[in-house]
Amino acid sequence: MGTFYKYWYIFLTIIRITSAYNYCFYAAYRRPTYDLISGNIYELFFLLDFVINLFLDFKPNPASPKSIKVFTKTSVHYMKGTFIYDLIPLIPLQLLKLDNRA
Repeated sequence: MGTFYKYWYIFLTIIRITSAYNYCFYAAYRRPTYDLISGNIYELFFLLDFVINLFLDFKPNPASPKSIKVFTKTSVHYMKGTFIYDLIPLIPLQLLKLDNRA
């Protein structure tokens, strides 16, 4: 993991916090705080992170000096790890039709 991924992780953490706030606001007041285009920007960043994690190298154990960089091994490692947690934000919740009566 290089410098790019460290900055990417910080940026994505900010995106996660702001999207969580927006979705909570949407759930509480049953109206979006943003239009469909800006809401899809969150999903675009989550999708980009999803793809980056498929290619991200890993060390088989912490003591190992070499990283595994073969796509099939990195993708299987990702699927066995945090794949499901990265898949959940890609579900388009803004397309749910909610009743606006409170």
